[in-house]
Amino acid sequence: YSTDGENWTQLTSGTTKDLTFTANGKVYAKTTDAAGNTTSASTFTVTNIDTSVPTVNATVSGKTATISLADNIGLSGYTVTTSTSTPSSWTSVSGTSASKSWTASSAGTYYAWVKDVSGRTAYKAFTIASTAFCSYSVGTTWDYAYTGGVQTFTVPCAGTYKLEVWGAQGGSIPQIAGGKGGYSYGNISLAKSTNLYIVVGSTGTATSGTTGVAAAGGYNGGGKAYISNSNYAAAGGGGATHIATTNRGELKNYSSYKSEVLIVGGGAGGAYYEPAGSGFGNILQPGATGGGTTGGNTVGTNPTLTATGGSQNSAGTGHMTGGFGIGADADWSGGGAGGGWYGGGTNYYADGAGGSGYIGGVSGGTTTNGQQSGNGKARITLVSTQ
Repeated sequence: YSTDGENWTQLTSGTTKDLTFTANGKVYAKTTDAAGNTTSASTFTVTNIDTSVPTVNATVSGKTATISLADNIGLSGYTVTTSTSTPSSWTSVSGTSASKSWTASSAGTYYAWVKDVSGRTAYKAFTIASTAFCSYSVGTTWDYAYTGGVQTFTVPCAGTYKLEVWGAQGGSIPQIAGGKGGYSYGNISLAKSTNLYIVVGSTGTATSGTTGVAAAGGYNGGGKAYISNSNYAAAGGGGATHIATTNRGELKNYSSYKSEVLIVGGGAGGAYYEPAGSGFGNILQPGATGGGTTGGNTVGTNPTLTATGGSQNSAGTGHMTGGFGIGADADWSGGGAGGGWYGGGTNYYADGAGGSGYIGGVSGGTTTNGQQSGNGKARITLVSTQ
C-alpha cells in the first residue's frame, strides 16, 4: 500500500491484512500473488481521524457570555464551571461548530469547556465583572457628614455593604479639648432599593465667663454642660452617629424600636475646667471617650464625683443619669455627657462620661473608644455584589 501512489509498503503474506492510519487522506493498494502477478492500484479515502483538540472561546457582554465551540470531527458537549478541573457533567451539543449563550448569577472568573466526540476537552477562562450586576464598582464609598438632620442612602444594588460610624467629639474649652468620639463598623447584606437612614452627631458647645449659663450638647443626644462660677469653663457632650432601617430622627426616638437600629458610634463627654482656689480647684479634664462597648468614665475630682459611661444595657450613672440615645445634662458645674446607644452620666465638678457604641444590627464588626475629633461622620462601602 501507499499514501502517495509512489512509495509502497509491502505487507506480509496472507489473504487479508488490517491497517491502522493516523492521518486522513487517500490510500493506494495493490496485490501481488505468489506467481508475481500484480493488480492495478485501487484507492480508498481515510476519514474521521481526530487529529486536533476542540476549540472554545468566550466573549462577554455584561453578565452574559457567548461561547463559541468548534472541532474538526464533531462536538459532543459543553459546560461552564468555576474550576479548571475537568467537569463530570456536560450539556450535549452536536456538529462541528456551535454558539451558546450563558448568563452569570454573580461576578467572578468562569471557565467555558468543550468536549469532542473523541473525548478530548479544552477550556477558556472569562470574567464577569461586578459592574455587570451594579453600576458601582466594589470598593465604592458613600460618605456622610454632620447636617443636623436625617440623611438617606438608597441601596443601588443587592450586595454586602460595610457600615462605619464615628460619634462626635465632646465639646472643647480653651483650656483643653473634649474627649474623642467612638468608632463602630460591621457588614450587612442589603437588597436593592432598600433605604438606610443616617444621623450624624455634632460636637458639644462650650460655656465660660458667665455664671449659670449652660452649653448645649451636640446633636443626636449630647448632654448639656453648666458652670456655677464665671471662672469655670465646661462643654457639652458629643452626639452619637447611627444608621437605622427606619426614619425616626434622633437615636432617642428608637427607645421602643431598638431592632430598627443597625449600628451606633458613641459620642464623647465634654471637657471641664475649674481654676485653683475655686470650689475643688485646679481641675482640668478632657471629657471621657465615647463609643466602645462601654463609654468612658469621667475623671472626677474624687471617687464620689465620678460618673460612668453608657453600656450595652444601661445608661451611665452619676449625679445625673443618661438614657437610651441621650447623654446626661450637668445640673451643676461640669461637662455634658456623650450620647450613644446608652448615654453617659454626669457629676459635679467633672467632665462628662461617654456614650456607648452598638453593632448588634451588623455582622463581623467591632466598636472602639476614642477615635473621632470634631463632628461625627458615617461611611457606607460596597463590599460585594449579589
